[in-house]
Amino acid sequence: MQVVFQSLTPPNCAISQIPADGAIDVAKNPTLTWADGGGGPTSYDVYFGTSAGAPLVGNQAGTSYTPPTLLVANTQYFWKIVPKMLMEPQLVVLNNHLQQELI
Repeated sequence: MQVVFQSLTPPNCAISQIPADGAIDVAKNPTLTWADGGGGPTSYDVYFGTSAGAPLVGNQAGTSYTPPTLLVANTQYFWKIVPKMLMEPQLVVLNNHLQQELI
């Protein structure tokens, strides 16, 4: 009989976020991207919106997200990525905000 134990250690925070925190003149149709910070995440909760407590917009396996509608000019947007495992979500998260300005 073989026994396999899953780690209960949460995955590391996502890294290398684009656009960077505080970015301005962001395209109206951006693709937000990040890299796996290690620790074996199986998916990512993506939060995106116009307030610091941005709502959850979905859970996905990939490391990019494109908002479904164009961003509004002169509006600040916030995003957060929470790496997750099948057993336990990561408690430390990547928080970002960006400014979409009329270009």
